[in-house]
Formats: sequence, C-alpha cells, structure tokens
Amino acid sequence: MAEPTDTHPESNNSSSPATVSKVASPPFDKPNANLILRSSESIDFRVRRGIMEEVSSVFEDMLSIPQPPSQDKNKDVDYDGDVPIVQLTEHSSTILLVLKLCYPGPGPSSPISKDSVAAVYEATRKYMMDWPMKTTEDQLMEWAQTEPYRVYAIALKLQFVDLIRHAAKHSLRYPLLGPYCEELEQITAGSLHRLLKYRQAHVDAMMQLMNSLFLYHQGDDRYTTNIANRPWGPKWAWFGCRADAAGVCDVLGPNAPKGENSTLYRLRCTVWFSGYFNALVQALTHIPAEVRAKQVDIASVCQAALRCGHCKERAKPDLESFRTAIVTNLTAAYTSVSFPLSEQIWTLTMRLRMHYVDRAGDQMRRLSQESVTGDGHPALTTLVPEAAKTSPDVDHRRYALERT
Repeated sequence: MAEPTDTHPESNNSSSPATVSKVASPPFDKPNANLILRSSESIDFRVRRGIMEEVSSVFEDMLSIPQPPSQDKNKDVDYDGDVPIVQLTEHSSTILLVLKLCYPGPGPSSPISKDSVAAVYEATRKYMMDWPMKTTEDQLMEWAQTEPYRVYAIALKLQFVDLIRHAAKHSLRYPLLGPYCEELEQITAGSLHRLLKYRQAHVDAMMQLMNSLFLYHQGDDRYTTNIANRPWGPKWAWFGCRADAAGVCDVLGPNAPKGENSTLYRLRCTVWFSGYFNALVQALTHIPAEVRAKQVDIASVCQAALRCGHCKERAKPDLESFRTAIVTNLTAAYTSVSFPLSEQIWTLTMRLRMHYVDRAGDQMRRLSQESVTGDGHPALTTLVPEAAKTSPDVDHRRYALERT
C-alpha cells in the first residue's frame, strides 16, 4: 500500500465553513495553486489546473466552463478564497500516486505497489488520463505474468477486458491450484468456471494435436506411407527404427489403445520415445502452455536411445527438432481458443459505451444552451462519482459531467 500523504493542518477558507481539511505535503501545497482536489478523507491537493487540463480530458471539459465572479459564487461549490475545490471520491494515497504520474518530473521513485496499482489504474481511467493510465496498465499486465490468478480477480473487479484475457492466458503457465490470494474471494463461481473451461479448452486442443501425430485409424495409409507428410516434418528416428529384431531397441508395435473393438491404433515407435511422449502429454495436461513443452527433460531419453545403433546418432537432434515443432504447432492450436467472457461483461461494455457517450453529449449540449445558472452565472461542473464506483467504464470512455 502506498504510504499516506504527509499533511499539515491548515484552516480552510472554503465557503463551506463546516468543512475541515488538511493540505497535502509538497509539492501539492503551494498557496498560488489555482485548483484544489479534495480526497475522500478531506486532504487538499493544491494543483495547477493547466496541468490537469493537459493530462485529463475529463478535467479539461469540466474546467472549460466559465466560473462566476468571486462576489457571485455558486453556493453549492466549495472555494478556498478564489480557488475552486473539486471533491474526489479517491483516497489521498491514490490521488498522490496519480498526481506524481501526471506532474512533470521523474514520477514515482519505484513501481506502484501491488496493493495500490489497481486503485491508481481505476482513477486514471475514470479521469481519462492517457499516459498515466498506460503506465499503470503496463504494470498490471506485467504483474499478470507472475501472479495471474490475483490479477485475474482484480481485472474482473475493474471489468478490464484486455487484462482479464491477459491474466487468464498467463494462468495456463501455472498449476491450477496456485497460491491463495484474498482477491479470489471477490470473484463469482461463474468467473471461476469460465477460467476452468478456458484451461480445459487448451488441454483438449493439445490432445487433439498429439493424437494427430501418434494415433491412426485402421486402414489409414499414413501408417505405412505418409508419416513424413505429417505436420512434424521428416520420418523421425523413433518411427523408423527396426533394430528390435536384434534385441537392441525395444519397439512398440501397432495396437488398439482404446479397447479391443476400437479402430484407433498407435503408430509403431520405440519404447524410449513412447515414454517421452507420455511424459510430455502429462506435463501439458497439468500446465497447458507452450513453454511447458520446452521443460520436459530429453537428456534421459537420449541416454536410453544410446543402446541402438540406428537411434543413438539421431535421437538428440530429432527430439530437439520435434520439441520445436511441438511448440510451434501448440501455439497455432492455442490461437483458436478464446476466453469466454461473460454475457454480463459484454452487455455492460456496450451499455456503458452508449450511456456515457450519449450522456456526455447531452451534458455538453445542455451546458452550451444553458450558459448560466439560476442566479445568472455559470456553475462549476463536477464529476459523477457514483457512476464511476458502480459501473466502471471498460472501454475507457469518458465519464459524464453533471451540473452542480
């Protein structure tokens, strides 16, 4: 968790006398600032409105509305002297990190902590801050590579479609029962089911690919004539060895592995390769990711092949070539598997897209038509925090503005 902002008490000259706030620590305490951002626990960040307008299209729209003269200020808007105060829903620790990303300079001295990055991303998305949002998005994407289940749960909460898919993809590189994390308590059974279904689809794609190499149907001429035409390339050493007659290399002949009445047969191959193949399938069933195929040991397999004059020279290069072919073909097979997003997320995505664009357009039109408030002056617009809290905008659309 980011450290709370150091603050020092200061009397607030706000038009709302009941409001007691503290001023944030440097550099967000300058008395000549022309905009104040107030956190959820009443910490005031004194900032330059020009910077906020430049970095955030939401603030740019909000602050583009002319404000009333000081003697006719809107009673519903807080001021500190002549400086307007914008009430935000975020905690000061989040606002501090967001502002460090927005302001010129080196930014945060270290990557945003894992406990804070989701809140910072949500705030930068809410206020349409393009490059700060990209910075936190990149950090979440990177984090998904090492803690995919935790990031998957966070992505669901944020309803961040790209991150959901990215975390789900990286979860395939880890055992299904990974370390427990608190965020998993927040996901639904449906979200867990979709992750399991996605994983099983990869296992099914892998099995179909492996069977296309090793199994054939009765009467299929690939067994005798077309081995070299399979997607794996040349006729491998383990398929071509006939040294078993001399008792040097054990070879498994054709059989029906799925029962006596099955027409599905296994290609004739050496015992040492059959052991490697079974270990490879088992490993990819447990962790259905291309990288796992590279981790299955071939050294012991090559050692077993040394007894055979036909296999000993070809075993290692053939296995390495085979492994490369496996990875390439697995990548192609897995490409066809997509993550099954819930109907709710798709519906919400489209609804929010329509809602926020239409509402923002309506608000802008209304503001242009009603250029003054009831007391004859324009009013400061403020963000609608409830919309952002209950329905995050998945497609990074800008949040609607509302008259005070």
